[in-house]
Amino acid sequence: MMQLFKKRNEKVILKDVHDFNRIGQETGIILLDKFPNIKKQIRMINLTENDLAHLAFIYDDIKTVLPKMTDKFYQAMEIEPGLLKIIADHSSTERLRASLTTHIQSMFEGKIDEEYLEQRRTIATIHVHIGLESKWYIAAFEILYDEFFQFMEHIEMPKDQLFKTLRAFMKVLNLEQ
Repeated sequence: MMQLFKKRNEKVILKDVHDFNRIGQETGIILLDKFPNIKKQIRMINLTENDLAHLAFIYDDIKTVLPKMTDKFYQAMEIEPGLLKIIADHSSTERLRASLTTHIQSMFEGKIDEEYLEQRRTIATIHVHIGLESKWYIAAFEILYDEFFQFMEHIEMPKDQLFKTLRAFMKVLNLEQ
C-alpha cells in the first residue's frame, strides 16, 4: 500500500491505483441464515457483500480517524445534559469511547454475521435498559456520517469507487440504526 501525505487541503493517496482492481475480485461476507428478518432488511437497503468489500478496502486507513469520529460522537452527546447523566450513572465516557471505536471499526471488517448482530443487539438492549432515547442515538449518527464524509473527501480514489464506498457506509449505518 502506498501512503503519500500531502498538505492539509490536498488529496491523500492511500492506495496504489492497481489496488482498486482488487475490490471487484474480493467480496465481504454476509452470513445470516438464522436471521431471515435481518436478511430481508439487508435486501431492502440493498446492502451487498460487494458493499462490505468497499468498506474492508479502507479498513486500515479508517482506523486512523476512528478516535476523532468517536470524540465527535460524544461531543454531540454532551449537548443533552440528560445523556451525560445516563453515561455517568451507568459507565464512563472513556469506557464508552473505547467501545464505540471497536464498534465502528467492526463496520469495516467486511463481515456481517451472527456475532456482528449479537454485539448490536447487546448494545441495543443496554440502551433500552438505561433509558437512552433513540432520537439521541440516531441524531448522533449524523456525526459519524459527517466525519466519514470528511475523511473520504481527502482520499484520492476513482470517483466510482468513492461513491460506492460512501453508499456502502450509508447502508451499514442504516442497518446499525
